[in-house]
Amino acid sequence: MRKTYVSVIAFFLVFNLISLQEFAQSQGHIAPISIRDPWARTSLVSTSAAFMLLTNNQAQDDTLVRAEADVCETVELHTHIKDGDVMRMRPLKDGIVLTAHHSVSLKPGGLHIMLIGLKRPLLEGEKIFLKLYFHKAGIVSLAVPIRKPIYKKVPGNSPCGCKNSPPKSTIARKLR
Repeated sequence: MRKTYVSVIAFFLVFNLISLQEFAQSQGHIAPISIRDPWARTSLVSTSAAFMLLTNNQAQDDTLVRAEADVCETVELHTHIKDGDVMRMRPLKDGIVLTAHHSVSLKPGGLHIMLIGLKRPLLEGEKIFLKLYFHKAGIVSLAVPIRKPIYKKVPGNSPCGCKNSPPKSTIARKLR
């Protein structure tokens, strides 16, 4: 009887596409790490990035130590640093620390998950699958929708989020 009960639950979870995290929350359990608004940037070239809000619901700090995706050859955890007048991406060797009971935003121009060596274009409306590896919380698997980035129109800002693009008048003069 117990085997049948377990099989019914497994069938329900797999075929109704309910994540284990959602199932645990529906049973009154809070997942150690919760993830909101995951998305990855559309791309026709060999790289893209994934973004989301990570919340550590644990009483102790945790660290996102690595990630995996089957759509690319390499996945790296990145940040942006200012190098003189230029913003540059840098891999994070020690991962992304999530302080106990706090959230960390992975967003364009900041912390993000870099997808390198894409095996195919990432088109709007599709989904990719990521595995996030946390030091204490373990592995969290999630489906990540692909969407076009929404750029804020701020004078002097480039689409990547850095503030180093030349003024439009300079670009116009170089093109003449």
